[in-house]
Amino acid sequence: MEVLTDTILINLSLIACVVMALSIAVKSTSKYKKLFIAGLAVFLLANLLAIPLTVFWQTLFIGKTALYIICNVIGVFSGIGVIILAKAFKAV
Repeated sequence: MEVLTDTILINLSLIACVVMALSIAVKSTSKYKKLFIAGLAVFLLANLLAIPLTVFWQTLFIGKTALYIICNVIGVFSGIGVIILAKAFKAV
């Protein structure tokens, strides 16, 4: 439970920014608004899962290998979210 609390507290600013972006996107009439919301969701989930996955994976692996792996996995998912967002912006 402590990991969940830490995750939410650390990502409060990100959550607030995503909520603001969602409130703007929902009012939009663009046909690409679903793509924008999907990109936001992927980006938010990648960052919210960063801490719990790091804690879990570090128990599975010894050394810095787990940290390198999880950082790269999170980076890939964050990058996918950003690419989806960029595609939505480019389409508009």
